[in-house]
Amino acid sequence: MTDPKAEVIIGCVDGAVVRVVSDGNGAHLHFNGGVAHLSRSGAALLAAALVHEAPESRPAVQSRIPARQPRGTSSRMGTGINPSMGDLVAEGYLEEGETLTLTYRGHEYTARVTASGEIEHDGVCHGSPSAAAKAATGTYAMNGWVEWHIGDEGPISDLRWWLRADQFPGDGHRYADSSANQMRLVAGWWVEHTLSKGIDPSTPDETEIEALLGGQGYAEKTMESYRQVLRNWFALYGRDAKSAPKSEHDDDSDALTP
Repeated sequence: MTDPKAEVIIGCVDGAVVRVVSDGNGAHLHFNGGVAHLSRSGAALLAAALVHEAPESRPAVQSRIPARQPRGTSSRMGTGINPSMGDLVAEGYLEEGETLTLTYRGHEYTARVTASGEIEHDGVCHGSPSAAAKAATGTYAMNGWVEWHIGDEGPISDLRWWLRADQFPGDGHRYADSSANQMRLVAGWWVEHTLSKGIDPSTPDETEIEALLGGQGYAEKTMESYRQVLRNWFALYGRDAKSAPKSEHDDDSDALTP
């Protein structure tokens, strides 16, 4: 039985009733007679889509979304090519004092996130994840965005991709609000789909695009609209974009990490 104090968002997708229920037991999706667990941020994203009726329908959300609440567009990020640790903290994807872990050659190292987005290990603060990883393990070089993890939620590079999707198509765009919101939703679908399969979200893989969008029963016009969104995504984050200038917070191994 649903908690009477639960927050319930109700919408309709392709004629079927969808409910997003958030209560003391977590967040759940009720659809076609089934119930599926959602992370808090996943539930918030889906609920917002139902309320604002952004695209006319949506691919099914199946994999885990990090339990973080986006806080809107940051004025510090520009187009957000290389969000920093400070951006992740400012936007609510990481919290001050949160513990990060790194396993190397059978040994687990721990660090904590500071309020400014630095990584503190053994009392020393480091400005980038790679610098912190290098200091902790004593190695010559290590990609800290991939090696530092948040408990069992995966590497912090995943959060970086979620923030990129949340900021898409970037500051200074000329799209209407409704179009920009739809672009963020489609970008979020793509990030979730690729991360769940261990694929770099900057890779324009036609097979995976079809796996994401195909079989959903979209009209041809809608399909082309979603494909254009992904073309815009790859124009910003694809192979050519990897040569984009890095932010002052990045070191050589941090540029547009997967």
